[in-house]
Amino acid sequence: MKTNKIEKILLFFIVLSIIVSLFQVTIRVNAERKENTIDVSLDYPDFYLFSATNGQNVYDVIKEMKETGATSVAVVEDCIETLYGEGKITFFNGSDLLAPSFNNILRNKLEVDKHRDIIQPSFVVVLTEDKDLAERMLDNLSEETGFIDGDGVYAVIIHSDILTAVEYGVGFDNEKIEKIKDMGFQVVLRPRYSPGNRNVETLISTIEEFNIESVMFYGTVITGYPDRIDELADLFNESRILTYIIESPIQKGIYNQEGLSAFIQKVHYYVVRVYSIYPAEQVKLTAVEIFNRWFRSIPDRNIRVIYVKPIIGIGASYEQNLSTNKYYINKLVTLWQEKGMEFGMPHPIDEVSVNWIVVFLIYLGVIALFVLYIKIILNLSQKSTLVCFFVPLLMGISLLFYSQNMMEKLTALAAAVLITGFFSLIMFLAVKKSYGGRKFHLPDIMKNGFTISFLMLIVSLVGGLLVGAVLSGSSYLLNLDMFRGVKVLYLSPFIFLIINYLYVFGADFDNEYISGTHYSVVDEMKKVWDITVKGGHVVVIVLIAGIFLMYILRSGNTGVTISSLELKFRAFLEQTIIARPRVKEFLIGYPAVFLMVFAAYLMRKKWLLLFSFLGIMGSISIVDTFSHLRTTFLISFYRTLWGFAFGIFLAIAAVIILYPFIKKYFINER
Repeated sequence: MKTNKIEKILLFFIVLSIIVSLFQVTIRVNAERKENTIDVSLDYPDFYLFSATNGQNVYDVIKEMKETGATSVAVVEDCIETLYGEGKITFFNGSDLLAPSFNNILRNKLEVDKHRDIIQPSFVVVLTEDKDLAERMLDNLSEETGFIDGDGVYAVIIHSDILTAVEYGVGFDNEKIEKIKDMGFQVVLRPRYSPGNRNVETLISTIEEFNIESVMFYGTVITGYPDRIDELADLFNESRILTYIIESPIQKGIYNQEGLSAFIQKVHYYVVRVYSIYPAEQVKLTAVEIFNRWFRSIPDRNIRVIYVKPIIGIGASYEQNLSTNKYYINKLVTLWQEKGMEFGMPHPIDEVSVNWIVVFLIYLGVIALFVLYIKIILNLSQKSTLVCFFVPLLMGISLLFYSQNMMEKLTALAAAVLITGFFSLIMFLAVKKSYGGRKFHLPDIMKNGFTISFLMLIVSLVGGLLVGAVLSGSSYLLNLDMFRGVKVLYLSPFIFLIINYLYVFGADFDNEYISGTHYSVVDEMKKVWDITVKGGHVVVIVLIAGIFLMYILRSGNTGVTISSLELKFRAFLEQTIIARPRVKEFLIGYPAVFLMVFAAYLMRKKWLLLFSFLGIMGSISIVDTFSHLRTTFLISFYRTLWGFAFGIFLAIAAVIILYPFIKKYFINER
């Protein structure tokens, strides 16, 4: 077998993996397209608090929200705390009730001394004059719950400490649900956990009685966990009840819902994702910031339920706050209706799975890409090439049998890193052709800059395609599982970039000299170590370090604070073109490619290297865009195209502005 035949086989595997990825992504896109309806859901407890605090009727307030476009109301299962807030009960520690100083009338009615065996100091005692409510609490709490009929006063004794007991579910207020449904809203039930899961019966009967179509679990443990999840899942499957899962804060890790992942698998991913701003965070935001988060969550996070808690401005009157809420809900609905979205009961995506054969074939292409790269860089022999192919192949087969999930993540990470690394090689080989060009004019700069930028777009899209295909299972699309290795993706391409630079340009920074052949990377690394550091080197190193620091700080969810001007610009783009392009692409990546061509023409190797660091950020950003799996593939694709369009426009503008200056002070020197 000749070496060129090996290369053809490697190219075949790469092309095959791309074709398989296109097939898998088509399945994903067809599933994602079904999500075209948005539910604006009002949080009943917070709207009740907002209304009661201002002496208003909650149903009047909710009705006004409906007129602006709200489509559902989320009703949380009652608990001791909410019943107390509504003035329907009082509650005490058992030690309070047993104390001689406690209200003698109540003590006598409840015959406390007679019931000392069931009233323990550490228990919670709930008192109410509503017998039906007392019985509802008794039916939904643990079988160990005590009960005292006290001549018009009823005591429910919960075997738990007060901080825990106040959150237990005690059933839904049917009157509340009836009123909300009569107003034309969909009702979203939010059941709570209760020990023993006796409240599962209440949840089931409420669903059946009111023809409930969607449920959003409340708290850190879901109703039915752990022993009645199967029973609940069977009901959801039979009745096609949609499960709402909160993207934020649950999936951000502020708290978790125990049992939720297992339940979602049992209902075959018949779920939609909810965007909710954590209360402690919302109070720090302005109304505009809250609205912008609502708006961008729909394209960026593939959210289909906006969970609305009242926007309350500091120092604002009730009328002002009411007007603010109506304005922004209406604005959200109007803007998205103009973009073709509907409002009402959302549609879940179909369950998407990735066959192990698809994963293996994509992995095969990634291995081939890796082997082809090192064969080029190290000029491997036929035997070494085969070894480099079969060793990772056997390792991958073993991992696939052990865990397909781990194999998917490894393949995606390897594809993302190798694609960006391979592009920097292509970039340097292409720009080398422009180095020191004597007949290089403005049209040539634009032509070469556009060509390399287009190559960056295409090659990076291939990386995005591979990542988006291998990680297209429902668990990834719903953000229950996610792409791992973002930091590796951010950092490793720069190692490839340095290696590729040494391979194409060598370690000699003599601007006048450039070899027509390629360099030995190992030999050039030794030369780098022996280079005498000069002032120019220090300047370039400092600039690269500064760029690199800013790049790291602006990547991910933490880092530098984004200016208000940039936030406004982002919001404008999001509301205008939906798929907002990423700054690293259009403002940094593509313009840097054009400036790199400038540096090549001027024979400035240090500046060429500097701009290559900036340029590769664009490629990394494109691939990273597709690793945000909660965003639909098409939105990521459109975002990338907009980034290319904006980037080319800015790059051409920069070249036109800089060309006269550079021609006068640099080109004529040559």
